[in-house]
Amino acid sequence: IDGSIINSGSGDATGFGEIAAESFLGASVILNNASSGEHPSVTLRNTHTGADGPLVEFQKLATGADDDELGIIRFTGDNESDTAHTYSAIRATIADATVDEEAGKLELRVAEYDGTVTTGILIDGDTNANGEIDVTIAAGAASITTVAGTLTMGSTAAMTNAGLLSVGDQTGITGTGALNSGSITS
Repeated sequence: IDGSIINSGSGDATGFGEIAAESFLGASVILNNASSGEHPSVTLRNTHTGADGPLVEFQKLATGADDDELGIIRFTGDNESDTAHTYSAIRATIADATVDEEAGKLELRVAEYDGTVTTGILIDGDTNANGEIDVTIAAGAASITTVAGTLTMGSTAAMTNAGLLSVGDQTGITGTGALNSGSITS
């Protein structure tokens, strides 16, 4: 261990044994390996037979406020000019910090055409209704959202995997059918 950098020429950290987390409080930790084809990795291993598995937890333990960032997982790599760039990220924030109304927000972000990292999927718990979560998919009206299989709304299929609108029997609507050139066929 050199400062807050863990170096391993073998590509793993097995030679380091246990590393006390307390020794890194307030510091960044970098796992670094040789420039060979191997990659650094972090493994959380659970060997007991209980139901609980390993846990990674990001904590921000100070008085919270709406829109406070709780943590980011960032995926960065070099572009073809060897310049480091963030290509995707997962970001968690506090959507509502009000006592007894706590709500979170999770964003899956990717670099778009010009390299700007933009939210493509937004999961928002700040809906002002218990048991409700809003999900926004895509960014901008020109974005394309592809659904493989059948799109279901509630418990009724709304769109088949062939792209046909599927409507169940309802008052004023009988049977299921397809809309072809302005006419409904069954």
